[in-house]
Amino acid sequence: MPEHVHLIGAEEVSRAGSQISSAAGDMQRAASSLDQSLFNLRQYLDDWLNRFECVLNEHKKKEE
Repeated sequence: MPEHVHLIGAEEVSRAGSQISSAAGDMQRAASSLDQSLFNLRQYLDDWLNRFECVLNEHKKKEE
């Protein structure tokens, strides 16, 4: 009786598992990149709104 049993398709299953793992890593990196991009956008918009508010306040003071 053989000590080693070779399952048909085992290599394909193993390869698919590796590809799924790799894809999961890619998805995690993409999500992290998106999170960082959204954080940067929020900071930019907050800064822009603060500057806009200052301009409006200065304009309002000139009208008074």
